[in-house]
Amino acid sequence: MREPQAHGVRRSGMRTVLGVTLLLVLGVVVAGCGDRGARGQASAGHAARSSAVHGHPVARAAVPGGGERLLLTRQRHPRGGLQYHLYAVTGSGDVELTDAEHNPVVPFIATDTRPTTRVSVDCTDGGFEVTEAEPTKPSGVMFGWDVYRTSYRLDAGQAVPLRHQKLRSSLPDKSLVREFPVLDRGRMLASCAKP
Repeated sequence: MREPQAHGVRRSGMRTVLGVTLLLVLGVVVAGCGDRGARGQASAGHAARSSAVHGHPVARAAVPGGGERLLLTRQRHPRGGLQYHLYAVTGSGDVELTDAEHNPVVPFIATDTRPTTRVSVDCTDGGFEVTEAEPTKPSGVMFGWDVYRTSYRLDAGQAVPLRHQKLRSSLPDKSLVREFPVLDRGRMLASCAKP
């Protein structure tokens, strides 16, 4: 992953970036940086424990093939943006699903920059996947999207990364939602079973 071009200040688990076009939130660059390859490294090592729920509930879902349940919340950022938090609902409380550095598995969505990064979370057999489209860098003659997907398995309230892949490079804007309908605005946990 390329290093961001601005430095941030750490405040209660969130970084506020001093640049205008770059946002670095909870250690994940979501606007203005290139290769996302390092994002798929994550969390098999830290213990699951109940955590405070951040934001407003958006959806609840049952994961097929595992009996696990998920809670998705959305939190607004005062400078423009949304942070979704995904929780495993366990008998001992809700546990936020994070990577090894305790960053949410769902990346921050900056709404104060254009175009806005598109993100979707959906269920898989025994887990979930995060699909993300970000503007191609460097941009070419026509605007395009790079599309990534990270798949996770749920294991005792933890997100265990299985695979991180780049699905498309420089996908034309008009083709994004046609080829990846999960990235249509507002589609979170759309194919998951209701608990």
